Amino acid sequence: MTDTKRIPAFCAQCRSRCGCTAVVEDGRLTGIEPLPDHPTGAKLCPKGRAAPEQVYHADRLTHPMRRTTPKGAGRTEWERISWDTALDEIARRMGEISRDHGAEQVAFGVTTPSGTHISDGIA
Repeated sequence: MTDTKRIPAFCAQCRSRCGCTAVVEDGRLTGIEPLPDHPTGAKLCPKGRAAPEQVYHADRLTHPMRRTTPKGAGRTEWERISWDTALDEIARRMGEISRDHGAEQVAFGVTTPSGTHISDGIA
């Protein structure tokens, strides 16, 4: 027997934060449905409905990867690296860029708040 729960929530796929219902079966997110009683929950866009696929898709990256072939050298190949290694390499490279070209050369860009989960941090 499947244990299905419907949990009132909000979609975090964009800045709108539409009301939704998270469908959880046996502890696993299986669907996102509209929450009609919520002011923004009458409908959900495809991004919101795709949340379970984003979490469980077989091709989803769940660990850092390092490119092992130079750009333009044919087929791109990658190797798995640890989180500590990835963060150390990123910090080292950003430090080099800042030191060699000035701190203003290190920046983070977002093309649209609707395309990222960091939209809450955008002033």
